[in-house]
Amino acid sequence: MLLLIVNSASEVRSVGDLIVKAKAQPGKLNFGAGTITSKLTGLLLNKAAGVETVLVPYNGSAEVAQGLLTKSVDFSLDGPSASLSLIQGGQFRVLGQVRSTSVPAGARSARHHRRRAEAGRDHGLARARCAQGHAGGSRRQASRPRSRRILADPTIKSKG
Repeated sequence: MLLLIVNSASEVRSVGDLIVKAKAQPGKLNFGAGTITSKLTGLLLNKAAGVETVLVPYNGSAEVAQGLLTKSVDFSLDGPSASLSLIQGGQFRVLGQVRSTSVPAGARSARHHRRRAEAGRDHGLARARCAQGHAGGSRRQASRPRSRRILADPTIKSKG
């Protein structure tokens, strides 16, 4: 989760205020970001809101908080770790939060199966099924370890 934060001395009180100010002063507002996620989120915010703000890259959350505290940046996108005490103390104001969306289930399954196949698990069976798009079985079957599938076979169960 990322927080959109301003210094409490700022006249910006909401995300709408920030966007109005950024549109009135293109290229004049800057934002601090210390991770690749916060940097990309800031650039996406620019695009989605149709504004132009300047990225000020930092080497971590503590530096971002310091930049916002000293008013070196107008706003920041960062996790709550370094800013939480300053938010609670009233020095920073949170305008909003950005929650990361989960990876779509299909993409997650494909990545999971690819990793398993690359690791050589399931004695090549997962690799073959991944390459064939799970032909001959469901995704769940392809992700089960081979031993569990063998033990689940009705003919094996009847011998036990």
